[in-house]
Amino acid sequence: MKVLVISRADGGVSLMPLDGEFDALFAAEIDEEYIVGPEIWQWKGQASPEWLPIKGWRIVDSDRLPADRAFRNAWRDDGKAIAHDMAHAREIWRDKMRRARRPLLVALDEQVQRSLEQPGTDLRAIAVAKQTLRDVTADPAIEAAQTPEELRAVWPAALGKL
Repeated sequence: MKVLVISRADGGVSLMPLDGEFDALFAAEIDEEYIVGPEIWQWKGQASPEWLPIKGWRIVDSDRLPADRAFRNAWRDDGKAIAHDMAHAREIWRDKMRRARRPLLVALDEQVQRSLEQPGTDLRAIAVAKQTLRDVTADPAIEAAQTPEELRAVWPAALGKL
């Protein structure tokens, strides 16, 4: 299947699958602009204003897209290949860690509240656990990761199972 890859002004890409009817048009060697133009205008009507204007577009076979969509919002198109912007992928991963730690921090805050009603409770252990959770996004391994696979491997035990 063919996919329309639209390069947005914010640096990201949007994808629009082109169904089977387009395959026949491409086979007939009709001008791509004629085929794709209406699709882009349809997309523009639905796009967020910060994404516009469109910087460019091209048509690729869907098997040329990265298989792993975990960092889909970090995809960038350099005109030759669609690859991951690792700086953006790292921020996506940090956000995932933040979402995972949020309920854990809430639970620790509840423990602090309960411990205030029970004298003699050691609050230091809770404070250490909270700081450990706060520090997960500062792990140097996140910055060191050069591929999405290496980045996925960085998941602190303090956050539990991925």
